[in-house]
Amino acid sequence: MSQNKLHPQDHASEGGENQNPGQDYPAPGSTGQEVQAWSGVSPWVLVVDDEPEILEEMAELFESSGYVCKTAGSGSKALDLLKENPEISIMVTDLKMPEIGGLELVRMVRDTISPHRNIEIVVITGHAGMDEAIDALRLGAGDFLIKPVSPEKLLRAVNRASQSILLSGMKRLKEKRLESQVTSQQRERGDLTRNLEDTKSQLNQTARELAIANRVKDEFLSLVSHELRTPLTTIIAVSEYLAESSSAGDDTEKEVVEEAYKHPLG
Repeated sequence: MSQNKLHPQDHASEGGENQNPGQDYPAPGSTGQEVQAWSGVSPWVLVVDDEPEILEEMAELFESSGYVCKTAGSGSKALDLLKENPEISIMVTDLKMPEIGGLELVRMVRDTISPHRNIEIVVITGHAGMDEAIDALRLGAGDFLIKPVSPEKLLRAVNRASQSILLSGMKRLKEKRLESQVTSQQRERGDLTRNLEDTKSQLNQTARELAIANRVKDEFLSLVSHELRTPLTTIIAVSEYLAESSSAGDDTEKEVVEEAYKHPLG
């Protein structure tokens, strides 16, 4: 890779304004500047290589395209930077490095870092390292490039990784919003169920009160009807009649009273 130097001006055509400003996400291949303009956040890139010159060139390339770039000269340093900088979401690493190689680094990142946050990994290898590149993809790397790598290809790979991170974040956000909506709807259904139960309870109480009122009414009517059928009621009526008919003879009054006792409802 060192035999093919990277120059920011070589990828000038990659930048420019977003061609689809009204869409829901940046266009495929959008640069870091376009992603930043769309999301308000600058993507962070970690470059891992044991050659300082390569690190400097790639850092210059990515920073000129709107990325925040960190560099690490070893796998152990890369792990430290990932832990210290949770903003890093893209890692570009060479596979051939001393101590911790790129393949082992990919595995360690997936095991220790990725379970807690989303990180896209781009690996760089020579022709002789194709098997390792395939192994890296199996371990979770998202893309690989073969040396010598042009600035355009490298930038396109990082742009794709950036967009993947952004879309994954949007997906998680939509899932959270959907989960929140479902929870809210379940709460509303629970409230509605409780309201219906309260209304049912009130209706049952009203029905019981109406039943009591009907029973009291029936008892009252029964009592009144019984009173109307008693001899006392008849006697009172006959007494009033006798008082008004004082001109009638004694025998006639006696007969009327006897007849009233015999036929109280007559």
